[in-house]
Amino acid sequence: MHVWTTTYALTIGIQKKEVVAGKNASDVFYYPGTSSVHLIQKPNWHETEEGAVVRAEKMRKEKIASLHEQIARLEALEFRIQ
Repeated sequence: MHVWTTTYALTIGIQKKEVVAGKNASDVFYYPGTSSVHLIQKPNWHETEEGAVVRAEKMRKEKIASLHEQIARLEALEFRIQ
């Protein structure tokens, strides 16, 4: 089964992975060519590329909003010697 992962969408992009289903319907395990097993939970995996793009866009917008808030706090910051 193939899924698209968005765990690292904002740093390395959306990744397509070959996976094996987990015990829970919302979990999948993937094997990236090593002996290690990685657990990916919803909402970080998607059955379609389009679903992954929608999630990545939501993540991008949330990150931009967070950065705007951080900039506003820094601009409002005043230093006082005590």
